[in-house]
Amino acid sequence: MSYHKTLERQLRKIFGKGNDIPANIIPLLEVISNTYEQYDDEKDLLNNTMDVGLLELTESNAALLNQKTALEKAYQELAETQTKLNEAEQIAALMREVEEKNAQLITSEEELKQNLEELQTAQEFLQQKQNALNDALAKNQAIMNALDNSAIVSITDMRGKIIKVNEAFCKVSGYKENELIGADHRIVNSGHHSKQFWVQMWQTISKGEAWRSEVCNRAKDGSLYWIDAVINPIYNEKGKIDQYLSIRYLITQRKEAEQTVIAQNTALQSNLEEVTMLKEASEHSHEELQKLLKNVTDSINYAKRIQKAIIPRETELKKHLDCFVFFRPKDIVSGDFYWFADKGDKKIVAVADCTGHGVSGAFMTMIANNILNQIVHNHEFHAPDEILNIMPILLEKTLLHSEGKIRDGMDIGIVSIYLEDEKTSKVEYAGAKTPLYYVKNRNFEEIKPDRVAIGGAIKDDFAYQKHELLFETNLRDLENPQDLTLYLFSDGYQDQFGGDRNRKFMSVNFKNLLSMMGNRPMEDQKQILIEAFETWKGENRQTDDVLVVGIKL
Repeated sequence: MSYHKTLERQLRKIFGKGNDIPANIIPLLEVISNTYEQYDDEKDLLNNTMDVGLLELTESNAALLNQKTALEKAYQELAETQTKLNEAEQIAALMREVEEKNAQLITSEEELKQNLEELQTAQEFLQQKQNALNDALAKNQAIMNALDNSAIVSITDMRGKIIKVNEAFCKVSGYKENELIGADHRIVNSGHHSKQFWVQMWQTISKGEAWRSEVCNRAKDGSLYWIDAVINPIYNEKGKIDQYLSIRYLITQRKEAEQTVIAQNTALQSNLEEVTMLKEASEHSHEELQKLLKNVTDSINYAKRIQKAIIPRETELKKHLDCFVFFRPKDIVSGDFYWFADKGDKKIVAVADCTGHGVSGAFMTMIANNILNQIVHNHEFHAPDEILNIMPILLEKTLLHSEGKIRDGMDIGIVSIYLEDEKTSKVEYAGAKTPLYYVKNRNFEEIKPDRVAIGGAIKDDFAYQKHELLFETNLRDLENPQDLTLYLFSDGYQDQFGGDRNRKFMSVNFKNLLSMMGNRPMEDQKQILIEAFETWKGENRQTDDVLVVGIKL
């Protein structure tokens, strides 16, 4: 019988190899062997269980280690996430700060942009002011240049010592510049004016006021000349007067003309008074009255000779222009007149209708003729608008002796014809209630005048306007069909009564007549005008002075 191997080893030790085991213990040995077997089974089971538990423990430990590793990794990631969150918060704070800075920058940028716009606006405003200042300076310089070229100018110190003169002063006075500098104006004193005259002058300018008067001076050669003088104080940077500016215009011809007119007027007035006395005094004989009337007529005829002398002859105009003049006064003398100036490459023609006709109109023509000579020849103004803008000033000064409001004046049209290399003609025109008609290439045209007469009421900001015509032609080829014919005229032709119904000729008929004959030779045109006028007038008396001037280019 076999027992558990552990029990057999113990039995061999006790009973030897013979295995002489008492029979009475065999059941007990079987029980012990079974117990050993059961123990082994339990041990094996326990070992197996322990192996499984160890494996499970190992696996669990490994799982725990994995969990630990995962937890440590998760913790690390959490720590990193926290760090990132902290960094994100810092970044967010920085972003908020950046946004605030950006907002501030945007605000600053908008303020800067606004400041730049304001600066740009200020710069544009300053530029406009600078441009206006430059324009004003340029205009002032042009005015000063024109003034220096047309006027007699000098500057003195406070004591009246001359420190500067222009060329015109030297030319008129006959003194050289070095003779005038350092002297005072007594060097040209004629003795014509009283001491009180000069005292009043000094009192006026010393108070800072402008002084103006007409002065008679004596040139170096002893001859006398008249000037229209204006003296203005010049202030320094401290507001104190330290110099005086004198501007003078030569008016000798006007003064001589005034004296002539005054003398003639005095003679006529005297004769007219004598006529009145003869009419009122019945004791005077008819013979004496006829004699006096003859004197009046002789005076008027004398005025006619004077007027004829100052109005250029038609033949004189024809030396310079292809033209005609139809001039027919209503009485012995005329209130209409025409005027001509040859200024080299410029030919200036004026046609005027003065207030009234007869003697009163004739006197005005003499005054107007003298004013035109003064403006064009003395002061060298050639543009028609400049001439017209100066005429009212000189006319008012000439007629200052009249009582009450001055009503004397004239309607006038002026053309300046500019000739360049005999191929180009530029015509400038300005008119005071006198239009310019012209026929160009068989087409009739009209340039309307300013509706303000010379001597009429003029607003402070009014100025006569200039109009230009450009015309290309060979002026020597009179057969050239590219004709331009200009017409200046008074209103006498259009106002003539006649015809079947004894009505005025009217401007529409006058325009049609000019349009029809505009391309004909000038002598033919004049003859057509004369014949049409005589036919229309018939047996009627002439209504007014008649003047028509035609010029073909």
